[in-house]
Amino acid sequence: MQITNKDLKRIIQEELQAVLREEEEEAISLTDEDWQQIAEFIKSGDEQYYNQAFFFAEDGGEEALNKVADMIYKRDSGKGLIYLLKKSEEYGAFSLFPSITTLDLFNNKLSSLPESIENLTNLTELDLSINKLSELPESIGNLTNLTKLNLSGNKFSSLPDWIGNLTNLTKLYLNKNELSSLPESIGNLSNLTTLLLWENKLSSLPESIGNLNNLTTLHLGYNQLSSLPESIGNLKNLTKLDLNRNQLPSLPESIGNLKNLQVLLLPAHLISDTAEINRLRELLPNTRIQRFKM
Repeated sequence: MQITNKDLKRIIQEELQAVLREEEEEAISLTDEDWQQIAEFIKSGDEQYYNQAFFFAEDGGEEALNKVADMIYKRDSGKGLIYLLKKSEEYGAFSLFPSITTLDLFNNKLSSLPESIENLTNLTELDLSINKLSELPESIGNLTNLTKLNLSGNKFSSLPDWIGNLTNLTKLYLNKNELSSLPESIGNLSNLTTLLLWENKLSSLPESIGNLNNLTTLHLGYNQLSSLPESIGNLKNLTKLDLNRNQLPSLPESIGNLKNLQVLLLPAHLISDTAEINRLRELLPNTRIQRFKM
């Protein structure tokens, strides 16, 4: 049977009208039994059953989907939220996302994060420590309300330039990674008060480190530093500087500008260098200079 243009037009119009009727239909109210079954799915804590919960809720429309998302988040605010972020790529952002200000994903064996993490627009604290991350989605650079970011204990060998977009950060933890360098953009984080970089593979620091003029604590121990930039002397609010277990032959003259420095931790070879210690004590007469003790 040959389909004429008239028949094809009629079929298209009928299909269009069917689509319009579906969009106009109100969401079906879910029964108590439906919600009981959904609750049982969520109680399992298994993503496969979370999928079943959403399948049951689809007939209830956006309101029901948001309710299921709330239930999953209350069941598991860690990996459950990562699941919801991935699911939001299918259903759209859930209404609970803007209310979340803290996300703790410590020690969850994560090797990646979804780009949709940017939907957590009011996030101020993000803990991704002790996972298996070697890179971050670029969308994290849009979380400009972040004040604390913990990336310690992962597998990062470098940081993206967009890290400099997170200008409200006051605490940045990068210790126990594999960082061999830092981007110049780290100097944009002028609100930082604490920067932890111990146990990496850093051989040098960018000059822009000197822009972090609110920094009070800087841990650089257990790296491969052979020199420090002169700009280190710009960190005039610094109270603690850890340089333990590095390869520094000496410290720059500008270190004497750190008049608020209370504690300076040095590698053993500098502690035993009488001439260098005398020079540092003259530059920093009010600073306690010592070797780090385990």
